[in-house]
Amino acid sequence: MTILEDAVNLSEAVYIKDGSGTSTGTISGYTLVGEYNDLVIEGGAQLGLQFAIYRSLGADAEDPSDDGDLIIAFRGTEFDQSEDIAAATDLGWEQWNENRTLALDRIITEVNDIIGDNSNAKITVTGHSLGGSIAQYATYDLQNQLKFQSISNDVHLKTVGAPGVGADLVSRVTSRDGYYDSEILEDYINSVEHYYNWFDAVPRLGGDPWGGSSTWYRINYVNTSFTSHGADTYAANIADSIAITQTPITDLLSIGEN
Repeated sequence: MTILEDAVNLSEAVYIKDGSGTSTGTISGYTLVGEYNDLVIEGGAQLGLQFAIYRSLGADAEDPSDDGDLIIAFRGTEFDQSEDIAAATDLGWEQWNENRTLALDRIITEVNDIIGDNSNAKITVTGHSLGGSIAQYATYDLQNQLKFQSISNDVHLKTVGAPGVGADLVSRVTSRDGYYDSEILEDYINSVEHYYNWFDAVPRLGGDPWGGSSTWYRINYVNTSFTSHGADTYAANIADSIAITQTPITDLLSIGEN
């Protein structure tokens, strides 16, 4: 499978949990190396942030340097979780930002572990739906940390069925930090790709994604059912799609038009 297929499949796998709510999902060729669920912020509030970190396995199980890349997958909305529903109203900004320090510490720990074994490892951040919105915020902050630490591994962002938060990201980061570092996107991120299908309304709920309208990629398959937004639908169709075209989203009226 391609790294795109892996990222899309892991954006589905991160929803799979055991009875305690711990993520257990993975796919062939990857191992789950870190799972973070409902990170607690100061004051004891829980905002429902969940992500999992996966490491690709090399051919030689005894040689860590043969292992490949990291994929960090953010979970999207679960409608039985009130925190998720609240987070969807601001496209996940509070869910990410309030947990940012702790979340980044845990991600950077895994990044340092893998690049200690394989200095050429690639890092891909992904997420479906709300998870894809959070992935956009997280990629900016992660790359900012990597830049500060002079870590130059390839970083990629691939979202699935996610609202765009480009303008919100710039304004919110500027309000939080006092500035927005445009070099992060222009000079440090290797690729930014946001995938949607024509029958899915959710990606249209935001504006253009981080990276701009040219980073929208349309998955050309026909699915007119209400399940067109599901992570499983995207995962099932990403490999079977007749074509993937670089096509900006226009507006809600275009849903279902070819």
